[in-house]
Amino acid sequence: MSFRWKKKTPTRPGWYWLRTKKGDPQIVEIVEAEYRLLIQIRHDYPEVSFVDLEGINGQWAGPVPEPEE
Repeated sequence: MSFRWKKKTPTRPGWYWLRTKKGDPQIVEIVEAEYRLLIQIRHDYPEVSFVDLEGINGQWAGPVPEPEE
């Protein structure tokens, strides 16, 4: 399966590739909380923080599907 980079911000929860000007592409989890979408960022396990999706300027690819058994 291949993905294409898009500037359109994701509209549903899931795992996505994110590419910004600040660094290498990374996989991030988008979660729904209080009627909005947030990016869940893991710093040092178990520490987690959330960033509003609207504040992220980058390119997206996904969602990444779950593997089949």
